[in-house]
Amino acid sequence: WKSAGADIPGEANGELSYDLHLWGSGLDTVISGLSGNYASVPAVLFNENQSYQWMIEARDGYSVTASREIFTFTYNRQAFEDISGNGLAIDDGYSEGVAWGDYDDDGDLDLFVANIINQNNLFYDNDGDGTFTQLSSGPVVNDGGFSYGGHFVDYDQDGDLDLYVINRGQGVAQANFLYDNDGGVFSKNTTSLIASEAAPSWSGAWADYDHDGYPDLFLANFNAANYLYHNNGDGTFERILSGDIVTDVAASLGCAWGDYDNDGDADLFVANFDPNFAGGPGQNNALYRNNGDGSFSKITAGAIVNDGGSSAGASWGDYDNDGDLDLFVTNYFDENNFLYENNGDGSFTPITAGIMVNDGGLSVGSAWGDYDNDGDLDLFVGDDGGANRLYENLGGGNFTAIEGVNIVNTPGRSNGAAWIDYDRDGDIDLFVANGDATPQSNSLYRNRMNSANRFLQLHLDGNASNYDAIGAKVRVKARIDGQPVWQLREASSQSGYNSHSSYEFYFGLGDAIAADTLAIYWPSGWVQVLTDVPAGQFLTIAEDSQRVVGLNGGKAVPEHFELRQNYPNPFNPATVIEYQLPDDSAVRLSVFNLLGQRVVTLVNARQPAGVYEVRWDGRDASGRPLASGIYLYRLETPAYSQSRKLVLLR
Repeated sequence: WKSAGADIPGEANGELSYDLHLWGSGLDTVISGLSGNYASVPAVLFNENQSYQWMIEARDGYSVTASREIFTFTYNRQAFEDISGNGLAIDDGYSEGVAWGDYDDDGDLDLFVANIINQNNLFYDNDGDGTFTQLSSGPVVNDGGFSYGGHFVDYDQDGDLDLYVINRGQGVAQANFLYDNDGGVFSKNTTSLIASEAAPSWSGAWADYDHDGYPDLFLANFNAANYLYHNNGDGTFERILSGDIVTDVAASLGCAWGDYDNDGDADLFVANFDPNFAGGPGQNNALYRNNGDGSFSKITAGAIVNDGGSSAGASWGDYDNDGDLDLFVTNYFDENNFLYENNGDGSFTPITAGIMVNDGGLSVGSAWGDYDNDGDLDLFVGDDGGANRLYENLGGGNFTAIEGVNIVNTPGRSNGAAWIDYDRDGDIDLFVANGDATPQSNSLYRNRMNSANRFLQLHLDGNASNYDAIGAKVRVKARIDGQPVWQLREASSQSGYNSHSSYEFYFGLGDAIAADTLAIYWPSGWVQVLTDVPAGQFLTIAEDSQRVVGLNGGKAVPEHFELRQNYPNPFNPATVIEYQLPDDSAVRLSVFNLLGQRVVTLVNARQPAGVYEVRWDGRDASGRPLASGIYLYRLETPAYSQSRKLVLLR
């Protein structure tokens, strides 16, 4: 406001003071004793996106004069706060990729950042209070290199996260880095095949493609054949030398595993670039379908592998909540990005309308995440020279670009990006790796929306599956805004461009107070189902190898209820009972003796439609072995009941 003048001649203006009156949207307050011609007002006084009014009164000790004007404003709070100074290095650097993982097993996510131009990589220990401590000793942060990305992965299945770093080299191929974790202390492994073979690797991704319980490694190489390493389970690897997946030569920049056909095994998408890196036409991307026997079939039909483009990365995510993985692909050189909707039959429909696929730009990184916890996936896209983009999912396949927030207003060259809940407050935060050929500070944006929407978060510990549960899928059903909504997430070691968002699962539940159904589809084939899970939790769930329910992958939704004969029968020591459900239902599966006494309940839960298996080891509810003889097993639902006989032989 403009300073007033004193009413009494000879009185100094320095004796003037001002009262600021603020009112509206439940606020009515006065801030007195102000001097000068402006005031700083605490943001906590205001509610987000609400309108307020204000006026000024001037005092000179003799009289009070009110301003003739009343002003109106709307408070738009920043949804994200850049907290890069909270222990994170803000020095300019050349950062490409990011990986999050709890390397020290203290319950919070720590951060690795990959740098190029032979800079040392960065490692930050999460202190658990919203701050980080930068680590300065050890090989991880002193090896230099031309690093593009990294993955936390327990490749040797000893219970802690090891670290694998992707190096492209500068002018000459460079071996990647492998760091073995021993109780939170890393040592460099130089003898492993995956750390000794030099290659022009631009990115990589882990998945247990053959279901042997050990994560395997794919490397995307630039203008060279790509590499697939099979994990032998004894700490060693074997490079696969046959098949299109390792003989195709392309300018591969990105890769992402995802079970797009819902048959229970990991398929692979590879993003290919312009081989001359000069803004010319890019190459077609590649999609390899896992045949389930350790081999892959190259998909040759459809826009997803024939669109061309200078593609840098790809992110799988079920943005339309229809139960299958859709795909977003970033393109460089002012090309439009690609969005492919999964049709559920192994094919994809390219989406050509909407802002997400018509923005152009120098797009590199991408990351799906429900930042507003409303029950659908939103999308961040990082740009290597222009403005970053944040698209809010409005439902029904529609997105809108969010403007006026620091995430999209911060200029620079952004590459990898990852959503995580680093502060465990229930909403996901965003890390963006910046720099590339121009040094720039990285950014960590804390989500401060304080939305009334609820959440559910999970961490899985594999048992029969790989320890990190890479490839596990979680489906959550909740009633949001009065409607039943199913959501799907899949654990992945790589998404977007050289980004690893940890193996945690983040679900927004909107106004739901609980998840009606939580179904975990483990890579081993087992399915665990929980019902009526309260919102507002971070859960750690271990794969149960005793009382577990397994889904026969690849089968269509059944048309009717059925309880099938167990096999083998007679049996010793264990048998499998199979049944099918045509729709979501409360289920109880029990075993009875010939006196009609229930000896054990194998399943007592609400389950989604599907074909299920239960393995029974011939023990009662207390774990005691039962005697040889004939027993009955019964499937009960509100709409169906059936019993069959089985024979236990000791």
